[in-house]
Amino acid sequence: MNSGIFIKEETWISEKSMVSSAHPNATLLNKTITEAYLKVQKAVIELESELSFDSLKECLLEKQSTQSKFKPLTVKMFADQLVEDMLSVN
Repeated sequence: MNSGIFIKEETWISEKSMVSSAHPNATLLNKTITEAYLKVQKAVIELESELSFDSLKECLLEKQSTQSKFKPLTVKMFADQLVEDMLSVN
């Protein structure tokens, strides 16, 4: 997920993952970054509560049986699709 925020390297504090107070819009930018991070964190927590190995296996097997041509589906592909689907419904 891209935050859409672009700043000069000298205004970024990498140890704290935040914009330095030397930047004129530091407060607003840090708030925006924090909100984006929390949104991703919330999605991960929701996925963790809904996803188990058994449900993943069941879903993968179900997708295999409904596809006309067999195409292997990796866990990463499944997770990427799941995140994409969640973002599309907000």
